[in-house]
Amino acid sequence: MAPSFAAKMSLDLRWKVSVLRDGKYSVWFRTPLAEGTGVVVLTPNGRLSGGDTVLSYTGHWRTDGEQFEVTVFTARHSPG
Repeated sequence: MAPSFAAKMSLDLRWKVSVLRDGKYSVWFRTPLAEGTGVVVLTPNGRLSGGDTVLSYTGHWRTDGEQFEVTVFTARHSPG
């Protein structure tokens, strides 16, 4: 069973992309503490959801021309 608390963090990531649409994506991330992979779903209304074996992800995203901006919040759902 997962701990009763949820660890959360916020990341602002920006990079150039030619085209990005709503859909399901495999993701790779790196933070000062670790790196990992997961799956996220980007919805047409700018919401983000997803997760991996330890964390669930929520947040929002937007594009501005060739710039993609996402804010991600994570919550631990399993020990790891």
